[in-house]
Amino acid sequence: MLNLIVGTVLASVSFLGFNSNSTLLDVTNRFNSPVSVENTETTNYQKFVYLRDAYAAIAVCDNKGKLYELSAVGLNKSVNYKGVRLCDTFKNVIVKMGNPDSFQIDEDHVIVNYKDVSFNLAKYRKNVYQVFSIEVKFNQNTMK
Repeated sequence: MLNLIVGTVLASVSFLGFNSNSTLLDVTNRFNSPVSVENTETTNYQKFVYLRDAYAAIAVCDNKGKLYELSAVGLNKSVNYKGVRLCDTFKNVIVKMGNPDSFQIDEDHVIVNYKDVSFNLAKYRKNVYQVFSIEVKFNQNTMK
């Protein structure tokens, strides 16, 4: 979905069929009841975990139900964000997304951060890191 604003094309962030206008009700209507609900570091937000086929969806919402973050964790290759799929390699992330804003590397994990998304990769084979988590950020400019 593209929005045209004063001659500039801006891409609307969408992940797993949800976007910055989505609410907890939208997520629950699609994924059914969460298997767990927990408070985040700040008391204004809660984390809802939904089990899906070969992945878990994790939604972070405020106390009014506004969606701020949506993650997919697992090995379902059909889950993707901007062409990067769960199970993709580090090389595929860089080729499809370009240079990251930042990254963290330790012995068995790599976190690659972009403005609206973070990819978490783990070493599954010798020297091959694969995406096991995609974390998309919605409404970050209004998050307190």
